[in-house]
Amino acid sequence: MRTPEEKEKILLEYYSGTIGRNEICRKYDIDRSTLRKWRKKYEQDGIDGLKSQTGRKNGENVGRPLKPRSYQEELE
Repeated sequence: MRTPEEKEKILLEYYSGTIGRNEICRKYDIDRSTLRKWRKKYEQDGIDGLKSQTGRKNGENVGRPLKPRSYQEELE
């Protein structure tokens, strides 16, 4: 998994125009659709948009529900 900084470096190289999209994808072994997603997120939110969102949920009911500790607690 690449860090946001690594993704930004790849995007900045792409934006420089010295190397094309296909060459960038081959050089860094990434899919064109991945580069497109990174570009969209970077243009919307900067480097913060490149941070992985996998497994990060905020708010209520996050994670597994707690199991009751006893039969009495289950009845409640």
